[in-house]
Amino acid sequence: FPVTIGGQGPAGPTGPKGDTGDTGPAGAPVRAPVTVTWASNLTLDWSTTDTIRVTLGGNTTITNTGALDGQKCMIELTQDTSGSRLVTWTAEVRYGTSITNITLSTVGNRTDRVGLIRRGSNYEVVAVSNGF
Repeated sequence: FPVTIGGQGPAGPTGPKGDTGDTGPAGAPVRAPVTVTWASNLTLDWSTTDTIRVTLGGNTTITNTGALDGQKCMIELTQDTSGSRLVTWTAEVRYGTSITNITLSTVGNRTDRVGLIRRGSNYEVVAVSNGF
């Protein structure tokens, strides 16, 4: 019994939607900012946070410790009402060719943000934003 193949017929109905894949891994949790009390010598411990806030009550020297390699660290430095407070950064802070130093706002009550990334034993300055 010979079969003659003619044109293709209309498409059939669409089937039900298939299952979705497994849920991917969760992203890193957002860690709450930590506020530290001003001192003339501050050691900022990055082991429990990615953002540290400090209101400068005078000139200070900042040392960084505790960040994981590749960790992004944000320091929020607020001038007290007097303003013109200076920060000295210790040797683990390293600058590139586009940001060669950190100049803070001098106006009272203004906040500056300094972004660092831990790389090896250094904290590399990747951003400075002034005057908030």
